[in-house]
Amino acid sequence: MNEFLFQYNNKEFTANDLHDAFKEAGIGTGDKLFIHSDLRSFGRVNPNISQEEYLGAFVEVLTDLVGENGVVIMPTFSYSFGRGEIYDPQNTPSTVGSLTEYFRKLPNVVRTIDPILSVAIWGDNKGSYVNVGTDCFGEGSIFQKIYNEDFKIMFLGETFDMTYLHFVEQSFKVPYRYIKKFTGQIKAEYELKEYTFDYYARDLDQDPRCDLEKIASSMSGVLRSVRLGFSQIRVVSAKDAYSTIFRMLEKDKFALLTEESKKELIKH
Repeated sequence: MNEFLFQYNNKEFTANDLHDAFKEAGIGTGDKLFIHSDLRSFGRVNPNISQEEYLGAFVEVLTDLVGENGVVIMPTFSYSFGRGEIYDPQNTPSTVGSLTEYFRKLPNVVRTIDPILSVAIWGDNKGSYVNVGTDCFGEGSIFQKIYNEDFKIMFLGETFDMTYLHFVEQSFKVPYRYIKKFTGQIKAEYELKEYTFDYYARDLDQDPRCDLEKIASSMSGVLRSVRLGFSQIRVVSAKDAYSTIFRMLEKDKFALLTEESKKELIKH
């Protein structure tokens, strides 16, 4: 596609600019990526291209960069069991952005059966990632696999929305979250099967809130950031992220929280 994708400050940005920015952020052949995305902040989208062309450009550049030996995973969270809904891996839409919904529908992309925090997977040996357990943040979960294989966690856009940090919190056993069981039905081929999944939930009586930008700042030594248009791309390795967050918690078990949340929890 030769058309520009978006415009900012009188500059037009193309797929080539995406390619160069991703490479500068350290993305290359054989990489394994877990991608959070908010594409609204890069600039004014070219009104002459379709949404599919816009979203497709990001996916095509990323998959070309990592190549056939690479892996791209995107969250397609549906929170189905928490809403009392049947989860259908083939048809239940993602609730976490247009790029993730576009990605999950692509050929050669598979999706996990997690009815709360499903992900969509493209790339080498994807079958080894699609088989997850029934503990959303525990052993066998996609987040455990991301840690074990030291994926690069990538943030497209301004929002530093790191679901992975709850995997670290569960590992540390923070006092403001607890294992909550959700039971419901999952559509498997032509029948419904009942499952129970464990989810590391916030204690709503305490209502703890994480300070995501504070967490991002704490990773300044290991988090690579590249400007693109009005926004940015940030990348950190899963093991570097884990080590940084775990060290924060060792110093202060409430370290990930906003000051307001922290004060309320300490008070109680």
